[in-house]
Amino acid sequence: MRQLDPDRSRTRNPLREFQADLLLLTVTLIWGSTFVIVKGAIAETPPFTFLFVRFSVASGFLFAWLVVSRRSRLRQVGRSSLIQDEEAIRQARTTARALVTGLVLFFAYATQTIGLLTVDAGKAAFITGFSVVLVPAVTPLVFGHRQDVWVWVGVLLATLGLFFMSFQLPFAVEWGDLWVMACALGFAAHILLVAVFSPSVDPLEFTAIQLAVVSVGSLAGALLLERPVRVHLRTVPAIVFTGIFATSVAFLVQAWAQRYTSPTHTAVIFSAEPVFGAVFAWLLAGETLTLRETVGAACILGGILMTEVLPVFEFSRVRPIGAVRGEQEEDGSKSGA
Repeated sequence: MRQLDPDRSRTRNPLREFQADLLLLTVTLIWGSTFVIVKGAIAETPPFTFLFVRFSVASGFLFAWLVVSRRSRLRQVGRSSLIQDEEAIRQARTTARALVTGLVLFFAYATQTIGLLTVDAGKAAFITGFSVVLVPAVTPLVFGHRQDVWVWVGVLLATLGLFFMSFQLPFAVEWGDLWVMACALGFAAHILLVAVFSPSVDPLEFTAIQLAVVSVGSLAGALLLERPVRVHLRTVPAIVFTGIFATSVAFLVQAWAQRYTSPTHTAVIFSAEPVFGAVFAWLLAGETLTLRETVGAACILGGILMTEVLPVFEFSRVRPIGAVRGEQEEDGSKSGA
């Protein structure tokens, strides 16, 4: 299907793809800035409870935004039964797709949370980052096109960087590792689902429903594993910041940006999260990078540049679509003559 091919948008508008990638990089920066904040918050509030309140704030913010922004549409819908039917069909389609995507997102967060109970944060970060490899490996099966060589080079660089930044020895496979690997599968599936659904849904509605699903799932996890459910007052600022900026705004931007960029670009850009996390840990907590971590950060940034800069040279060698069509029409007129 044409609108589901993430690379077609690059052919149509490379500038828009670059803007989308830049916004995704900004989202990654925001997520990186929350490492220190979330670390302190979950020391006061259990993780599933924290996720429940965080995603409740995020979804509530987006639903409020949705109500305010849809007033004119609701007035228009009330005037025509045909528009009402079309609106009902559109909302049902968006809701179904958002429910599926939200369940996958909750699965990713839940398995990551369970895995972190027994797995070191560095090791978990590396295993979670394996989604950088999973997305380009699965993308050809979903969208039916091959990855370019420069894309694979960028993916390998980003994976190597994650290894240097996060991997720890001695290595031994534990049950927690399997939970975190399931988390990597979940985040990879989420990126692919957003790529499939985002061109045909309203980003605001799609994101609000997704986040509400994660909120409900997190409440179930908190009631099952963390009773009584309590939120410490000291974590309220962290909840508000992560709920609004690192959740509602971040996932809304992702839903919009993946209309114009490929899932592989998204995965490689998201691999920069530990880099930004290390930068903010240095700025806010005085933590420093080792030489190995610095090399890893350089590899990740190199992988991102590989997927962003080399396509520019590809575009410069591709003739404009209008010129190709003009040549085809000219050839057709000559053969007709």
